[in-house]
Amino acid sequence: MKSLHDVAVGLKQLHGVEIGHQDLKPSNVLLYKKGIISKIGDLRRSLCWDITAPHEDGGNFPGDFAYAPPEFLYRFIEPDFNLRVRATDMYLLGSLVVFYFTGANMTALIAKNMDVNFRWDKWGGSFFEVKDYLIDGFYKALKEFKSSISNADLAAIFTHFI
Repeated sequence: MKSLHDVAVGLKQLHGVEIGHQDLKPSNVLLYKKGIISKIGDLRRSLCWDITAPHEDGGNFPGDFAYAPPEFLYRFIEPDFNLRVRATDMYLLGSLVVFYFTGANMTALIAKNMDVNFRWDKWGGSFFEVKDYLIDGFYKALKEFKSSISNADLAAIFTHFI
């Protein structure tokens, strides 16, 4: 829980200076002092509100697609830069929480809990046509996550993040 708290504080600090990490994943969390302190590493895919990055290509997801928020995988790009960058980092933080407790990221859990015909690697229609199926897969993934952790783990999550 301390590690997740440290990561959340790090994201808040980045957002405070108008930088979005955009590639938060387990391998980008650095552990120091035998795991007592965690820091966010690898800012090479980050985005800044004031400076256009070379990897900022029309709003496409700059990070690792294995962890990407599903809307990017369906090629939906939120037009509001500020909302897109902050929401992406919050999704990635939530996915990291899921990973710490299950060993799987949220994008993988959503894919597992969706009908294969509606997953991003098969779907040929629009994001808005598939959105209800995606939401259903998201809630099923949350239910799977909840069932895989103990009540003590849930209490710890809510104590630190709510």
